[in-house]
Amino acid sequence: MSVKAGISQIDISPRKGTELGGYPYFARHNTGIHDPLIAAGLYLETESKRVLFLATDLFYLTKRQATEFRQAIANEVDLHPQEILISCSHTHSAPWVNPMFVSMTEDGSYEPDVDETYVEFVKEQLIKLAKNTLAEPFEAELGFGMAFCGKEEGVGGNRRDPQEGICDPSLPLLAVRNLEGELLALHTKYAVHPTILHGENTLVSADYPGAIRRIFNESYPEATFMFSLGAAGDQSPRYFRSSQTFEEVDRFGRSIGKAILNAMDKIKYSRDVSLDLASKEMELIMKDYSEPDAIQQKLDNLRSKEQSLIEAGASYTEQQTANLWVLGAECELKNAKLHAQGELIPKFEESSPVEATVLKLNKRAYVFLQGEIFMDFAKQIEDLSPFEETVVITLANGELPGYLVTGEALEIGGYEPGNSLLDPKSGEIVISTVKSLLNDAYKK
Repeated sequence: MSVKAGISQIDISPRKGTELGGYPYFARHNTGIHDPLIAAGLYLETESKRVLFLATDLFYLTKRQATEFRQAIANEVDLHPQEILISCSHTHSAPWVNPMFVSMTEDGSYEPDVDETYVEFVKEQLIKLAKNTLAEPFEAELGFGMAFCGKEEGVGGNRRDPQEGICDPSLPLLAVRNLEGELLALHTKYAVHPTILHGENTLVSADYPGAIRRIFNESYPEATFMFSLGAAGDQSPRYFRSSQTFEEVDRFGRSIGKAILNAMDKIKYSRDVSLDLASKEMELIMKDYSEPDAIQQKLDNLRSKEQSLIEAGASYTEQQTANLWVLGAECELKNAKLHAQGELIPKFEESSPVEATVLKLNKRAYVFLQGEIFMDFAKQIEDLSPFEETVVITLANGELPGYLVTGEALEIGGYEPGNSLLDPKSGEIVISTVKSLLNDAYKK
C-alpha cells in the first residue's frame, strides 16, 4: 500500500531565565542556549490509517499535559487524539514542566520553578508543528535499517550494574524519502539517559541527542532528525562519560552519529507500506509502603555512607551514586508519609489510565509507553513480539508515577525504586497489554 508523509520541525527552546529541570536540590535558571531544543514531526498516511508522531527535546510531559496537548492538536487538524504520539528525549538541560520534586528535602528549601508561560508556549508550538507537518503530504518511501553503538565505543549503559547489567546499543533507523530519492527525515531511538550534562550546567541543551542531530545534519543538511528515548530507566552515561562537559556531549554525539552514518547505505526502502496503529489503556498497581520510621533509619544510614565517601575523597561518580541512593530514600520517605496520611492515591492516579500504543510499519513494530521503563521489560517485549524487529520508545504520551522497576531492583533499593510508586507487578500488566497489541497488529 502506498504511503504519504509529512515532515517538519520547530524550535521549542525557552527564554533566558527559565529554570532547567532534572536535579531537585537547587535552582538552575538558564543563562542562555548552547544548542536549541527541537520538536520534529512525522506524519504517515495510507489508505486506511494515519499517525502523527512528534519527537521532542522536552524533559518530560505529565500524563495530563500530554493528553491536553494531543487534544489541542486534534482540535486543529483532522486527526483523533489517539492518532497523535508525543515522545520526550528527557534531556536534563530542558525546563521543568511540572513540580515533579515538591518539597523533596525535609526542610522544603527548594521548590521547582515551573514557567507556565513556557508550558503554554510548547503547546502552541506543537500545534503549529502539527499543522506544518500535515500541510503538504507527499508520496514517500520508508526505509528501515539498524546501527549499533555501545561499550566498545565508550558509550552506554547500565547505571545500576555497569559491568554485567543489561543494556541496549541498538539504533533502529526509520528513514523517509520522496519518490525522487531525497532523504527528508530520519528517526532513531537510543536507551541512555541524556544526562552527560549535570547540575553545574546552566545552558539549555538537548544533550547528546542534540549532538547526534548536529553530526547527522553535517552529512544530510536538508533532512529532519528525530530522536526518541528507549528503555533508559536504568541506563545512563554515569560510568561511561569521562566528564560532564559539552566536549563529552560532542564525543557521545560523534560516536553515535558515526554509527548511524555508517549504516545509512544499508537501509532498505519500500514504497509498499503496511501501517497499523492501536492503543490500550491499563491500570497499574501501587506498591506497599513500610512504616516511615523504618525508611527514616535507612535514609540516615545512606546519608552517613554518603558523608563517609565525601570525607574519604571518593570519586565524583561514587559520591553521585551515593547521593542518588539518598535521593531515592528521601522520595520513599516522603511517599510513605503521604500514604500514611491517605494522600498518595491521588498522586498515583494522576498518571492513570496508563496507555500503551503499537505502531506497525511493515515488519517492524514500535511500542510507545509512558514513563521511564527498566531495560528488562523492553527486552521481554522484544522477545515475545512476533515482529522481526520491535522498538520500545518511552516517555511517550506522558509519565508514570515513578520508574517501572523490577522486583529485584526493589529488593536491592536505590534511586529508581525509591522514586517509584509502582509495584513491580505493574510490569507484568504492561507486558501482557503490549503482547496483545503486538499480536493483533501482526495479524493485520
